[in-house]
Amino acid sequence: IILMVVGLFAWGVTGVTAVGLVSSRIMFAAGFDRSLPTLLAKVSERFHTPVTAVTIYMVLTEVGLVLSVYAGVIFEFLNITLVLVSLYAFVGLAALILPFIRNQMYSNSILARYKLGKVPAISLLGAANLIFFGFLDYFSLLNPAVSGPDWTRSIGTLIGIFLLGVVSYF
Repeated sequence: IILMVVGLFAWGVTGVTAVGLVSSRIMFAAGFDRSLPTLLAKVSERFHTPVTAVTIYMVLTEVGLVLSVYAGVIFEFLNITLVLVSLYAFVGLAALILPFIRNQMYSNSILARYKLGKVPAISLLGAANLIFFGFLDYFSLLNPAVSGPDWTRSIGTLIGIFLLGVVSYF
């Protein structure tokens, strides 16, 4: 039993550390690409890490922790499975339309070689991805164990998250 408890604790620490590293590096990359403020791309001379991005991630994590403890009702409607599955569906959509809206970028890539007839392979794979994750979205809404008892609020939260991303981009 002691080994199980130690393993469970180690798993939690590893998960939190991995998510923190990935999230702060995504913010760093978005700042570097100038899709978020460039302050996020600043790397500390002393620590050689993106301190601003890590600090923002830590603050947001603590705010989320406080809200989940003291205002649990807010997070009752956040369907993280639906959010993640929907994000992957949007990746498929981006792959589907890339050759048509960013033709120059696509033509310069190695992916331009692969086609099925006249249809770019990346568009076919993007369409398959979009359909697959679209079905997963649909079935997660049908299953209350995944979508929660009130899926309309879950959808509202999901739309709010995506709108927040669009607003922060522009």
